[in-house]
Amino acid sequence: DVRALQNHDPRLLLGRSTAGTLQLEITKEGLAYRIQPPATQTGRDTITLLERGDLDGSSFAFLPSNNGIEWTEERVKVNCVDVTIYIRNVKAVELFDVGPVTYPAYLGTSSGTRSSRPCLDARSDGEQMKEIRTEFEAWKRNTDWQPAAAARERFLRLSEFD
Repeated sequence: DVRALQNHDPRLLLGRSTAGTLQLEITKEGLAYRIQPPATQTGRDTITLLERGDLDGSSFAFLPSNNGIEWTEERVKVNCVDVTIYIRNVKAVELFDVGPVTYPAYLGTSSGTRSSRPCLDARSDGEQMKEIRTEFEAWKRNTDWQPAAAARERFLRLSEFD
């Protein structure tokens, strides 16, 4: 039961997996998610902030599951000194929330809006997610692409990659 929240704030609820207003998918790029925002001030404000580009990061809140962490170490030289770096590889988590944020912890994340259409249309979820990934790849190749140009809708495309 994962929630979609703006800035991890439970007062700014945008969707919920058990309600069907948040869809999650693990892809080879990372976690992709789609939110059908509510017709509330929070939903409208979030869409506006995304369209303007004021809100463009993405984040997730989680705790590692039992045996979900694997530690490795590497020896590197820093200013001619051997240093051991301990790397935490998170393999399994309990996911609490996802959503657009002002200050993402990972700069490779993004949030944006997508063209208007019902949350569940005649196409399968897999086909819809393929289209979202295609749009994201086009955006990565073309820095002139503006998500706000096609964003007059009640549907958010929020994705986390890399």
